Formats: sequence, structure tokens, C-alpha cells
Amino acid sequence: MAGYLRRSVRHFLVDEARKTPIGAVRRKLEELVAATPEFVQVPAGTPGAGRWQLDGEPQPPYGDELRPLVAAAYPVRGAGRPLVRHPTGAAGS
Repeated sequence: MAGYLRRSVRHFLVDEARKTPIGAVRRKLEELVAATPEFVQVPAGTPGAGRWQLDGEPQPPYGDELRPLVAAAYPVRGAGRPLVRHPTGAAGS
């Protein structure tokens, strides 16, 4: 029963997060990364499973220089800065 309650609460929180502007940005980023062959999801059973990494040998979660990640992400089409509206209706920065 406790497992069911935890899953229910987690799914509720995920559904609520999806309704926020940040949730929309996160979903768009995930779509762009998934459509870019330079990025792959870390396989199950390895540290960071389900997260994204540069294509190649599975590596532990990244904590080094960000330049290679930025260089791979920069040319992705459609990855411009999204317009995020503030809950009051004013455009965010």
C-alpha cells in the first residue's frame, strides 16, 4: 500500500510540474536532445541511467568541463531561447 501511495503522489507531482512554464521548457529541451544523434540516454543499470550524455561509451554522470556539451548542443536547430510567460501574463526574460 505504501508503494502505491508513493507512486500516486509522484505521478500527481509530475502532472502538476508539467503544467508550469518550466515544465514546458524541460519538455522542449528533452525533445530537442532526443532528436539529436550526438546525445544518447544513459543505459539502465549504469550510473545516471535515463539521463542524457554525449554519444559514445557510457560514462559516470558528467562533472567535468562543460565546453564539449555546449559545443554539441549549440548547433541544434530550434534550440533558441524560448519565450516564457510569467503567471501574471508579462513576458519573462
